[in-house]
Amino acid sequence: LDGEADMEIRWGHGEWPGLISQRLTWDKLVPVCSPELMEKSPLLEPEDLVNHPLLHVIGYEEGWGYWLNIMGVDNVDSSVGMQFDTLVSTLRMAELGQGVALARSSMVENMLNEGKLVAPFGQPFRKGIEASESFYLVRRSGAELHGAAVVFFDWLVRQAHLAKNS
Repeated sequence: LDGEADMEIRWGHGEWPGLISQRLTWDKLVPVCSPELMEKSPLLEPEDLVNHPLLHVIGYEEGWGYWLNIMGVDNVDSSVGMQFDTLVSTLRMAELGQGVALARSSMVENMLNEGKLVAPFGQPFRKGIEASESFYLVRRSGAELHGAAVVFFDWLVRQAHLAKNS
């Protein structure tokens, strides 16, 4: 943290020297694509990804290589496809039918419910696999927070836990 910040939201595994972290998200990794892409060339099994462009988010450790490895898929080259600097851009390209994105469940729940995106391979895959990378609220260990910062910190952590349990 810089000298002026009381806290930060960070992406990672939750372990930073000298910082106390509170997890804010509990996502699953879910492949998604447009309904039109599914109509043109159905994705019935993960191996079918070999016929589709993969959409990647730069900076995620748990990308397509990670997911394909867990699924035991070895016919798909996880290094090819288009790369984007944000998940939002990646999801937009998936929505436009440009390929298949590996999404975070919290980011696509509404899009799946609205039919803007679909989760191929059937219902078990819509549930996704647990992601270990998450957003964390962090503050300095041993540092006293000001009153308003304590209220905000506690409120944000409560909201995250309520969302997790709903």
